[in-house]
Order: sequence, then structure tokens, then C-alpha cells
Amino acid sequence: MQLLNPLFVLVYSLLQVAQVVSDYNFQCIVNALENGSVSYTLNDTISTDWTTQWTKNGTVIVGEEGDMHTDYIVNPVKGGYILRECYDMVVCTIECPQNGISKNIPCTGDCNLPAKISENGISSINIGIVIGICVISILLLTLIVFLVRKCCQRSHRIVNSTDVEMQCV
Repeated sequence: MQLLNPLFVLVYSLLQVAQVVSDYNFQCIVNALENGSVSYTLNDTISTDWTTQWTKNGTVIVGEEGDMHTDYIVNPVKGGYILRECYDMVVCTIECPQNGISKNIPCTGDCNLPAKISENGISSINIGIVIGICVISILLLTLIVFLVRKCCQRSHRIVNSTDVEMQCV
């Protein structure tokens, strides 16, 4: 019976740690930035006694001690890192070394980055929309002017034809 007590304590403590890890709904948020780099951040704060490791396709880009692979990392940010470009298969592994519990958090995002933003903050899509609206407006204005002129010419002919009829009578 006394052998079961340490086993019970061990199982109970492992369940507590597992509960702590599962209580956090860690997700990785991927955001494309204007300069083409991409922010990979976690949506929740990690406890200070846990370690993190970031990998890209199995290659360690940020180690547990915080050593960064400068070919991929631009700089650290709160809860994550800014990478030089969008990469598939980025994974953040969090681990509680005291209990050996770890969790992999995939950082998958759409690597089809949005349209490039110019220096003044206007994207190429917005410029296309503005040009399209201008062209359609000019065409509509031309059509309206044409229809108004046609209508005026018809009313002018009717007035002239009634004048002529009056003169003949």
C-alpha cells in the first residue's frame, strides 16, 4: 500500500501539469507585415519557468536558450518573433522542464501575402479600385451627357415643328 502513495502523488502531479498546459489554448498568430516580413506570435503568455523552441521545417530557428538563427529571424517581439518572410511549417514547442510536459503549437498561415503597400500606405489593390471607379464614373457621366443632349435636341425639334405648323395655318 505504501508503494502506491508515491505513484499516486506522481500521477496526480502529472495530471495537474497536464491540466495547466491544457488550460491554455495556445495558438500561433501569423501576420504579414508591410515590409514583407512576417510576425509569428503566441496568443497567450508563457510562464517564465517554461522553455520555448521555434522550428521551421525541423530546423531550429530559436533554441531553448533564446539563441536565434539570424538567417530567418529579424527580431524578437512579445510572445514570438518576426521572420524575414512567410514560412510553412513553423512550430513553437513549449515545455515545462520540471515535469517534462511539452506541447507543439503549429504556426501555419497563408503564405500568400497581401498586396504590397507603398511607402505612403496605399496598396496596389486600392489604387486599382480607385482607377476602376474613376473610369466607370467618366463613362456614366459621358452617357448621361449624351442622353441629355439627345433629349434636348428632340424637344427642340418638337418646338420648331409646332412653330412651323402654326405658320402654315
